[in-house]
Amino acid sequence: MFFQPTRTFLVLATAALLLLDPNSPTAWSAPPAVAAEPPARREPAVDDATLAPDDEPLGDPPGPPPSSNKPPKVVNFSGRRDSPGVWVLSGKVEDENPAGLTVRFGGLNAAKGHTAIADANGNFTITIDLGNVTGEVWALTTDAEGLESNYAYWDII
Repeated sequence: MFFQPTRTFLVLATAALLLLDPNSPTAWSAPPAVAAEPPARREPAVDDATLAPDDEPLGDPPGPPPSSNKPPKVVNFSGRRDSPGVWVLSGKVEDENPAGLTVRFGGLNAAKGHTAIADANGNFTITIDLGNVTGEVWALTTDAEGLESNYAYWDII
């Protein structure tokens, strides 16, 4: 049996061959490409509504809330001689909650290990027998959140 091509077959076969051979003078070709610059890259828009307080995009794990706690301060620390070698030391603790804070003393060996408790207003007083020595005594406290105060000093002379 012999194959008899039809007119439609010949037209389709010719078109296919022309498409496969781009060097053919009668080949069909696509219109020339227009040289264009690639589109400019756009960063996603970020507005204040999508930022967390730390200027990072939302979705970050939240950090601890800011603490309003400030370290305590020992102020107005002073001493007066009550009798030979015996001193009355007093002062005030400034803190959000001074009541019940323990004031520790040190410096002179005789003052080490002594403590006083601040009242509701932060005032404290202690009487210590320091003997016949001279030197410096300090007072220090730590608040309920673990923040330590300044060292307050008094000269024993």
